[in-house]
Amino acid sequence: MALTDQDTDLSLARLTGEHVLVMHGRRGDELPAGRDVDCLVEGLDPRWPLRLTGGWKLCQWHQYDLGSWYWVLERDGAFLALDTTDDPDGFGRDAIRTRSVLAEMDGDRRHSCMPPT
Repeated sequence: MALTDQDTDLSLARLTGEHVLVMHGRRGDELPAGRDVDCLVEGLDPRWPLRLTGGWKLCQWHQYDLGSWYWVLERDGAFLALDTTDDPDGFGRDAIRTRSVLAEMDGDRRHSCMPPT
């Protein structure tokens, strides 16, 4: 499923850093309980929630691993959780080298924020 510019996941994910890949998103604006939006980010800006618009508010954030942050957002009683990882060298618990993954994806989908097919 490709994300379009009208998708909430994509518009919010783009705020988090310089280069973003949504690995796992929602279908439309529906998010089943217990699901979040997983993103690989290069150049994560921890102050990105200051740029939120459209009624979105930051409710909670938690840095749970080296380079991994969990952000809970709310708008009109609806919640969205973004799980972001910016770990260029893969030192975190998942050992995902975000720099390598994003560089590999660059060839085909630079800054597209599309999930893998």
